[in-house]
Amino acid sequence: MPRWLPFVIAVPVLFGVANHGGEVQVSSGDGVSAVGADSPGDGISDNVRPVADTSAIEPRLVGLPTVAPWSPTDTPLRVEVVSDSGGSADVQVQTTSASTSYEETDFTDEQLPAAYDVTTGPDTEQVHVFVTSRSRDTVQCRIYEGEALVASESGVGQADCTLSPAGS
Repeated sequence: MPRWLPFVIAVPVLFGVANHGGEVQVSSGDGVSAVGADSPGDGISDNVRPVADTSAIEPRLVGLPTVAPWSPTDTPLRVEVVSDSGGSADVQVQTTSASTSYEETDFTDEQLPAAYDVTTGPDTEQVHVFVTSRSRDTVQCRIYEGEALVASESGVGQADCTLSPAGS
């Protein structure tokens, strides 16, 4: 039996196979990676979860919003994605940390506005959000820590927010 065969069988069994709109890729420092569908309780990603009630999301911020410095803590982050006319977009949330190395969660054809709660920890090295609009509307991604805006980026058809600890 090939040495890799147990991994092909074990990964789907360990991580489950159910699709609720998101796909997660998890890579650890030991070279092991897994790609699977994201669903509550599937054991793949409890770090990025869609927010059901988006009614309180503000419209696109204009100008150059003031952003606060960010230092990784156990405080959850809120990612918000908006566009000028609603519509839909593909949203990718990536986190990098010393303990889990890399995790990517993809949401396809998300109705805007959309929001996600992102769990981080003191060892989080980076949070990256990439948004691609289904139209050529101006889209904006924003990352909040509590009430503080810590990252914001707008663009025509796409936006790219990167959050790194202050001083890095």
